[in-house]
Amino acid sequence: NTNLQTADSAGTMSAMMTGVKTKGGVISLGAEVVNDNCDSGKNNNTITLLELAEKAGMSTGIVTTSKITHATPAATYAHSVSRGWEADSDIPKSERAKGCVDIAQQLIDFPFGDGLEVALGGGRKNLLPKQTQDPEYLSKKGARTDNQNLMLKWQEKYPDAKAIWNLDQFNQINVTKKKHLLGVFEPSHMPYEHNRNKDKAGEPSLSQMAQKALGIVTNTKKPYFLMMEGGRSDHGHHASNA
Repeated sequence: NTNLQTADSAGTMSAMMTGVKTKGGVISLGAEVVNDNCDSGKNNNTITLLELAEKAGMSTGIVTTSKITHATPAATYAHSVSRGWEADSDIPKSERAKGCVDIAQQLIDFPFGDGLEVALGGGRKNLLPKQTQDPEYLSKKGARTDNQNLMLKWQEKYPDAKAIWNLDQFNQINVTKKKHLLGVFEPSHMPYEHNRNKDKAGEPSLSQMAQKALGIVTNTKKPYFLMMEGGRSDHGHHASNA
């Protein structure tokens, strides 16, 4: 990062994806931006490797055990003055009024090529409206205030798309017949691998998601760019959780 001795995932992944260093907490924007200031980010996008891949006609995707809108995956496809602006409700109304768009919305509305072929991980709440009950947990709802169901929007955008949220649906996906797959298996981050078998709806492992993603991007017969991470290992370190 340009402003921190101990760097964060947003600025570092932005540097890796764009070749341009930036501030901590910033997603794929130049270092001149002011954190959490919408206007400062306008006309300041730094093009990412995934965007270049889509412009070149390649297949692309992200796989993570954290939220698909978390800093590391977000830096491949989004641009934001705040890594925390994952859903529209995360953006202060004053900044939203200036035209800033949340990270989840940017994933669905990705303008390059034919969009990401595959996105697998957690973060379901950022794609669902606040009044929509989570399909897995009766006590939880979505985070969006704009009434958009971005999982449905993903399916509407691509005629060959599928949006899924549990292991049975995941296992039923035939990679030879699907060119666009969105899988969000938890409202927030996916569980640690140690706890994965306790999930009542069932969730794929990182290796299973990697295999499915590779099956889809290689089935297109095009070159591909695929970002995959075991995001929860980072959180384990934060918590001193061996």
